[in-house]
Amino acid sequence: VPHALSFAGYDFDKDLLTNLFGGETRYGIMSAKKLRDLLTHTISASALQELQKRKDELHGYMDAFLEKIRIFDAA
Repeated sequence: VPHALSFAGYDFDKDLLTNLFGGETRYGIMSAKKLRDLLTHTISASALQELQKRKDELHGYMDAFLEKIRIFDAA
């Protein structure tokens, strides 16, 4: 994802992309992608608890991502 976005001309913060699309699987710091994977493929109870606990944080990452796209596309 980072390389495709860079190729398209977007200038995203590396940490934001890691929090959204990274491969971290440790409880409390899983990326949004890893949580989605666990909830989609296995319905993990611990992933569901983490999602509930970090909902506002994860929504903030996606809001920042979408805002960056809106600003870029408007320019």
